[in-house]
Amino acid sequence: MSRKEIWQGNEALAEAAIRAGCTFFAGYPITPQTEIVEYLSWRLPEVGGTYLQSESEVAAINMVIGASIGGARAMTASSNPGIALMTEGFGAMASGRFPAVIVDVQRAGAANVGITASQSDYNLLTKTFGPGGLRAFVLGPSDVQELVNLMGVAFDVADRYMTPVVVLTESIVGQMMEPIVFDDVIPDKKYDKSSFIPSGKGNGGRHFIQDSPVKMEGSDPFSVARNAQSMYRSYDAMYKKWEEKELMVEKYRMEDAEYVFIAWGAAARITLDAVKRLREDGIKVGLLRPITLFPFPNKEIAALKPQEIKGVMSVEMAIPAQLYYDVKGNLNRSIPLACYNTGAGMITNAVEVEESFRKTFL
Repeated sequence: MSRKEIWQGNEALAEAAIRAGCTFFAGYPITPQTEIVEYLSWRLPEVGGTYLQSESEVAAINMVIGASIGGARAMTASSNPGIALMTEGFGAMASGRFPAVIVDVQRAGAANVGITASQSDYNLLTKTFGPGGLRAFVLGPSDVQELVNLMGVAFDVADRYMTPVVVLTESIVGQMMEPIVFDDVIPDKKYDKSSFIPSGKGNGGRHFIQDSPVKMEGSDPFSVARNAQSMYRSYDAMYKKWEEKELMVEKYRMEDAEYVFIAWGAAARITLDAVKRLREDGIKVGLLRPITLFPFPNKEIAALKPQEIKGVMSVEMAIPAQLYYDVKGNLNRSIPLACYNTGAGMITNAVEVEESFRKTFL
């Protein structure tokens, strides 16, 4: 194993993207993700890639779409307001099945509340990917090492399924300095995109002009409607395949847990400290941490049994709560459910999580 080096989260993510095969980046500086743009501005050309600082986030996402169509491993990065500006492009990217990686280093929102950590883009990016109701594959790393590891996964999933992939993190992780190794970054894998690139030979399965992964039956209204139905069914089948084959969830001290915390990203890392503190007092608590936010671990939550679990608490840095409702929708109704959430840039801490748990369940 390589020796550990101390890296800032944003810069480590950018370097990991290059090592995972990223050859094109377009973006616009915005706190707290500016270090990604800054690092790639010199590092990507150094390894033969293409870097473009766009005039806006709207331009950036469309540049990424163009690069993806041309066969590049393409990526962009932004934060809450910038992500909002990209949403029209997200819809085109999802419907056209253009593989690319989008990084969201979240800050407090809505609008420009501040630059401190937040998880308030959870619903924005897990419930739909731009207009049209389609989805992206969404990853939620909890520390800098996982940021590094998941960049390889992100590019691999994007190319394998011909889909946009979101890496959804927070300013606290992006700005954090931690010791990491790059050994676990998945090396660049080659996928045949000849049927996707306009100049390629094609196989009749993808109608490029219509942004559709299925063959057009005709141009009359009824044929267009049937094509749309077929297209959306193919997307739905892909999402089910993600849940079956690509779901990632971490379980900590769940083997004998009587109480369960559910949290993701930086909030999960903070909650882990609360779990350890409660365990030291003999309280049997565990942590279930979704790493893929879409697909979401619906079955793992539904499998929690009321005969064994006395209570569940979701923890997140978002007001109103967002993760809470995904938990609620899957949890057995006989199990008491509570939520501890902070927002507007207030960062969750382990002591407050522990205190909220004790007041609620003990």
